[in-house]
Amino acid sequence: MNAIESRQTTSPYFARARATVATLAAATLLGAGGITREPDSGALLSISPMHETRFSHTATTLRDGRVLVVGGTANSSPAETVSELFDPESRKFSAAGPMITPRKSHSATLLRDGRVLVAGGYDDSGAI
Repeated sequence: MNAIESRQTTSPYFARARATVATLAAATLLGAGGITREPDSGALLSISPMHETRFSHTATTLRDGRVLVVGGTANSSPAETVSELFDPESRKFSAAGPMITPRKSHSATLLRDGRVLVAGGYDDSGAI
Protein backbone atom coordinates (compact mmCIF):
# COMPACT_ATOMS: atom_id res chain seq x y z
CA MET A 1 0.00 0.00 0.00
CA ASN A 2 1.39 3.40 -0.97
CA ALA A 3 0.38 6.66 0.66
CA ILE A 4 0.54 10.11 -0.82
CA GLU A 5 -0.46 13.17 1.07
CA SER A 6 -1.00 16.89 1.04
CA ARG A 7 1.06 18.65 3.66
CA GLN A 8 2.39 22.04 4.59
CA THR A 9 5.49 21.18 6.61
CA THR A 10 9.19 20.76 5.92
CA SER A 11 9.31 17.29 7.48
CA PRO A 12 8.48 14.37 5.16
CA TYR A 13 7.33 12.24 8.12
CA PHE A 14 4.76 13.22 10.70
CA ALA A 15 1.56 12.02 12.36
CA ARG A 16 -1.78 13.70 11.84
CA ALA A 17 -5.07 14.07 13.65
CA ARG A 18 -8.48 14.87 12.12
CA ALA A 19 -7.35 14.24 8.55
CA THR A 20 -9.31 12.39 5.89
CA VAL A 21 -8.20 9.41 3.84
CA ALA A 22 -9.55 8.54 0.38
CA THR A 23 -8.77 5.43 -1.65
CA LEU A 24 -7.11 5.97 -5.03
CA ALA A 25 -6.31 3.40 -7.72
CA ALA A 26 -3.49 0.86 -7.33
CA ALA A 27 -3.79 0.46 -3.54
CA THR A 28 -2.84 4.08 -2.87
CA LEU A 29 -4.32 6.30 -0.19
CA LEU A 30 -4.67 10.08 -0.18
CA GLY A 31 -4.30 11.65 3.27
CA ALA A 32 -5.66 15.20 3.14
CA GLY A 33 -5.73 17.96 5.72
CA GLY A 34 -5.64 17.44 9.42
CA ILE A 35 -3.49 18.73 12.23
CA THR A 36 0.22 17.89 12.30
CA ARG A 37 1.32 16.11 15.46
CA GLU A 38 4.69 14.52 16.17
CA PRO A 39 7.24 12.83 13.86
CA ASP A 40 6.40 9.43 12.42
CA SER A 41 8.43 6.91 10.45
CA GLY A 42 6.02 6.01 7.62
CA ALA A 43 7.08 6.31 3.98
CA LEU A 44 5.12 8.95 2.06
CA LEU A 45 5.26 10.49 -1.38
CA SER A 46 4.93 14.26 -1.39
CA ILE A 47 2.29 16.05 -3.47
CA SER A 48 1.26 19.66 -3.90
CA PRO A 49 -0.57 21.05 -0.84
CA MET A 50 -4.25 21.86 -0.80
CA HIS A 51 -5.11 25.50 -1.44
CA GLU A 52 -6.82 25.73 1.97
CA THR A 53 -5.43 24.29 5.20
CA ARG A 54 -8.23 22.35 6.88
CA PHE A 55 -9.53 19.64 9.17
CA SER A 56 -13.07 18.37 9.96
CA HIS A 57 -13.61 18.13 6.18
CA THR A 58 -14.54 15.21 3.91
CA ALA A 59 -12.66 13.52 1.07
CA THR A 60 -14.74 11.51 -1.42
CA THR A 61 -13.25 9.39 -4.21
CA LEU A 62 -15.15 10.05 -7.42
CA ARG A 63 -15.85 7.51 -10.19
CA ASP A 64 -13.06 8.92 -12.37
CA GLY A 65 -10.49 8.50 -9.58
CA ARG A 66 -10.28 12.15 -8.53
CA VAL A 67 -10.98 13.06 -4.92
CA LEU A 68 -13.40 15.82 -3.88
CA VAL A 69 -12.34 17.55 -0.63
CA VAL A 70 -15.17 19.63 0.87
CA GLY A 71 -15.57 22.09 3.74
CA GLY A 72 -13.86 21.88 7.10
CA THR A 73 -12.12 24.55 9.12
CA ALA A 74 -8.59 25.80 9.81
CA ASN A 75 -7.72 26.10 13.52
CA SER A 76 -10.33 28.40 15.08
CA SER A 77 -11.41 29.79 11.70
CA PRO A 78 -15.05 29.73 10.56
CA ALA A 79 -16.43 26.70 8.74
CA GLU A 80 -15.41 26.66 5.06
CA THR A 81 -17.44 26.66 1.84
CA VAL A 82 -14.30 25.81 -0.14
CA SER A 83 -14.07 22.61 -2.21
CA GLU A 84 -11.05 21.22 -4.04
CA LEU A 85 -10.40 18.35 -6.44
CA PHE A 86 -7.31 16.17 -6.21
CA ASP A 87 -6.10 14.63 -9.49
CA PRO A 88 -4.00 11.50 -8.80
CA GLU A 89 -2.41 11.70 -12.27
CA SER A 90 -0.92 15.17 -11.74
CA ARG A 91 -0.82 14.86 -7.93
CA LYS A 92 -2.25 18.37 -7.67
CA PHE A 93 -5.29 20.04 -6.15
CA SER A 94 -7.49 22.45 -8.10
CA ALA A 95 -10.39 24.64 -6.99
CA ALA A 96 -13.90 23.21 -7.25
CA GLY A 97 -17.20 25.06 -6.85
CA PRO A 98 -17.95 26.38 -3.36
CA MET A 99 -20.80 25.10 -1.23
CA ILE A 100 -23.70 27.45 -0.48
CA THR A 101 -23.52 26.72 3.26
CA PRO A 102 -20.19 26.50 5.13
CA ARG A 103 -19.78 23.14 6.86
CA LYS A 104 -17.43 21.23 9.12
CA SER A 105 -17.77 17.75 10.65
CA HIS A 106 -20.32 16.87 7.93
CA SER A 107 -20.80 13.78 5.75
CA ALA A 108 -20.27 13.39 2.01
CA THR A 109 -21.69 10.46 0.06
CA LEU A 110 -21.02 9.53 -3.57
CA LEU A 111 -24.39 8.91 -5.25
CA ARG A 112 -25.00 6.39 -8.06
CA ASP A 113 -25.26 9.17 -10.64
CA GLY A 114 -21.79 10.51 -9.71
CA ARG A 115 -22.93 13.52 -7.70
CA VAL A 116 -21.80 13.97 -4.08
CA LEU A 117 -24.40 14.58 -1.36
CA VAL A 118 -23.00 16.77 1.44
CA ALA A 119 -25.20 16.80 4.55
CA GLY A 120 -25.25 17.62 8.23
CA GLY A 121 -22.35 18.93 10.23
CA TYR A 122 -21.94 22.37 11.71
CA ASP A 123 -21.67 25.96 10.54
CA ASP A 124 -20.55 28.76 12.84
CA SER A 125 -24.00 28.97 14.48
CA GLY A 126 -24.21 25.30 15.42
CA ALA A 127 -25.63 22.07 13.98
CA ILE A 128 -27.09 22.17 10.46
